[in-house]
Amino acid sequence: MESLATRMISTPSEADVTKRVELTRASPFPQSFWSNTISLTRRQFLLVRRDTAFLRARGFMSIVMGLIYGSTFFQASPTEIQTVLGLCFQAVLFLLLGQTAQIASFVDARIVLAKQRRAQLTRSASYVLACCAGQLPAALAETVVFGSITYWLSGLDFDASSSTSITRFLVFEGILFLTLLASIAWFFVVAAVSPDRNVAFPVAMASIIAFNIFAGFVVPKDELPGWLIWGYWIDPLAWSLRALAVTLYRTTSLDKCEYGGVNYCQISDENTAGEYYLSTFDVPSSQLWIPLAAGFLLITYFVFMILAWLMLERMCRRHGEHPTVHFTSSSIISSNNQPEGGYMIAVTPRSDVSTHDEETCRLNVKEAAVIPVTLGFEDLCQVP
Repeated sequence: MESLATRMISTPSEADVTKRVELTRASPFPQSFWSNTISLTRRQFLLVRRDTAFLRARGFMSIVMGLIYGSTFFQASPTEIQTVLGLCFQAVLFLLLGQTAQIASFVDARIVLAKQRRAQLTRSASYVLACCAGQLPAALAETVVFGSITYWLSGLDFDASSSTSITRFLVFEGILFLTLLASIAWFFVVAAVSPDRNVAFPVAMASIIAFNIFAGFVVPKDELPGWLIWGYWIDPLAWSLRALAVTLYRTTSLDKCEYGGVNYCQISDENTAGEYYLSTFDVPSSQLWIPLAAGFLLITYFVFMILAWLMLERMCRRHGEHPTVHFTSSSIISSNNQPEGGYMIAVTPRSDVSTHDEETCRLNVKEAAVIPVTLGFEDLCQVP
């Protein structure tokens, strides 16, 4: 008669039991990526809104500096190209310098990020995205206030009767806004790379000096050495200044040979008065440079954010590990020299002292001998 064990083996199993189960790897974070990003963005908006001292200071500074620039260059004439370009250069430089005040907060925020990242509460990428989103409202408000006062008081609308007057103003504001975002992202990278404030601020000041030199105003493009021309093409301030100059000088009133009683087609190889003025500072006159500058500033902004994420992730991985303990034999002895004693006494290491939060403990423990045993069963369950 067939035994029960034989019948159990020959009987097919149920489909629910034999189906293949795919095991997915659980995320170490309690929230998904987008949920974590939304939570951090809300927190960042709350932090920015509660920092009333910073918001008031930036708002007051934007109004005051806009009035100073507008009154200093009040109703500037387009024939004074050095004055107009100087105003544009000072405008983008003010936006760049104003963001250095956030370096201290960026550096201090890394401590909180490192603790939360070590506890698997926050992703570095989510934190970077949240910081980007949290800076947008303040940056937009600062650009609108400062840019509007400077633009209209200085009389930068050289063709007010044209139908494209508002369009040029919006382009002017958009370039300033993108410049401000790129500046914030750059100082975010500086804060992520630097170990502390004492390093971050000198690095930021050195980068500002480099931006000024290669912007194309202090030193025109053709005056730069050939082996340094790459600095001009990767400088965000140079792209901003170029876009602002083309926006102001490629207007209907300046796209003519005669302007202000002077025929510029006869005194130069340029076709119009606007192109002639731009050529004096080696600024290309094609309107294509406006969208190219906007695209370059956007790409620069995203590249800087990616660099900041990589630096923060590297920092968290380098400093966020827990101390490890390695066990070897002979620096810990048991009471009465018995490995199986009630407690163990640690001995101060005499040599080979480890660093970087790593502790080495020497154990004198013998493994218990295990005798292999084989059990055999026969006819445990037999049905007659």
